[in-house]
Amino acid sequence: LRVKGIINVFERPDQPAVIQGAQQIFHSIDWMEKWPSEDKRTRIVFITRNLNQDYIEETLSLIERVADRTIEAAVRAPQKSA
Repeated sequence: LRVKGIINVFERPDQPAVIQGAQQIFHSIDWMEKWPSEDKRTRIVFITRNLNQDYIEETLSLIERVADRTIEAAVRAPQKSA
């Protein structure tokens, strides 16, 4: 399994996160200074062998649901004053 992509992160919408990994090794996230174009959509490429596309899509859907709940909880949480 290899994964590469640029990710639109909620907290840093003007700086895409670059992800890449192979097998069990994932590199640290790198941050680009800006998006390479006006298109700020997340793009992820999976290079796999004997891995069903439905499995990947279900996993991404689960990650998206968890991320949505995390964002919602952060928005509802009381803000600490400095």
